[in-house]
Amino acid sequence: MSRFIERHPAWALIVLIAVALLLWLVFAVWPPGLEEAIGRKKVFLNAVFNGITLGGLYFLVASGFTLIHNNDTTMGVALSNFREPRDARAQPALFA
Repeated sequence: MSRFIERHPAWALIVLIAVALLLWLVFAVWPPGLEEAIGRKKVFLNAVFNGITLGGLYFLVASGFTLIHNNDTTMGVALSNFREPRDARAQPALFA
């Protein structure tokens, strides 16, 4: 972590500010103007955490499809399609 801060001080500052802003949004009392602009705190935080959870779910599904369809020598189980191997000499001929 300290190497990242030494090599990228600008990004470290941006991440620090983003974390501080998120912590302020979660734990501090909102002023009336901010509550009028964004809405109730509970609804806002619920939407943020639901968005993060849904993004994580999309990531897991996309990773699963990538793992299933990445190897060209196996069959794709998810969509039930057979794939040809990259090298035709890798498998013996069926009718020789």
